[in-house]
Amino acid sequence: MQHKLSCGHYYGEVMQSRQVGGLILTETRYAPGVRLPKHSHEHAYFCLVRRGSYTEAYGSKSRACGPLTFVFHPPEEEHSEAFDDSEAWSFNIEVMPRWLEQVRSRSAVLDRAVDFQGGAIAGLAMRLYREFIHMDDVAPLAIEGLTLEILAEVSRSATKPCGRQPPRWLQRMKEIVHAEFAAPLTMERLAKLVGMHPVHAASEFRRHYECTVGDYVRQRRVDFSCGRLTGSRNPLAEIALEAGFADQSHFTRIFKQYMGITPAAYRRMARI
Repeated sequence: MQHKLSCGHYYGEVMQSRQVGGLILTETRYAPGVRLPKHSHEHAYFCLVRRGSYTEAYGSKSRACGPLTFVFHPPEEEHSEAFDDSEAWSFNIEVMPRWLEQVRSRSAVLDRAVDFQGGAIAGLAMRLYREFIHMDDVAPLAIEGLTLEILAEVSRSATKPCGRQPPRWLQRMKEIVHAEFAAPLTMERLAKLVGMHPVHAASEFRRHYECTVGDYVRQRRVDFSCGRLTGSRNPLAEIALEAGFADQSHFTRIFKQYMGITPAAYRRMARI
């Protein structure tokens, strides 16, 4: 029998919870290997995976959720989870109906599930989590503002027109960049590998993926670093070099630009 969880309720252990205006913020912890039955939630909510990993089934689909996966669950969406062999922590932002109405008139995307792996949206969610942890008299205002920003970004990202599929050579170039993000890359070398002129290759990459090759590399390095910051005790300087940054200073500057906090602060938050 499928269970419907009421406002503010989740499976797993609730570590802390706060209500801010029309939002309910909850941090939950899950034991290794636990299996959650098919269930739904009364209200829509976002879920940021801070630690651990699991597989989530929803409808006829499934998604792999690891650190910095950010998922929007519409109201009453049925889903189930199978957690891997390590403890998992999630940060949930339950959104009351009046919040959704602020964006629904401009987009219907929030009527369906959508997920993101790292990137700028996960960075916004981590900033919101920081406000949740270090609550002061200004935090409610910051939390509401960040939630609206997240709603806008999720809506904007998920409603972008699909347009024409990237050509196979461009997909191949993206695969190379994705795999070799930590290595020194040049447009000349990338273009040569896929048989294209560097100017054309750079232009098509930006047109189809809405970022430059350099932006994509930086984001991949930051996402990799997030995993290393939470999954290892390696010094920041060592992680910086592993990710392809010139040094720790360069690493800190780019990381803060994308995530809104320093690598050291992110590591501390991830271990709370």
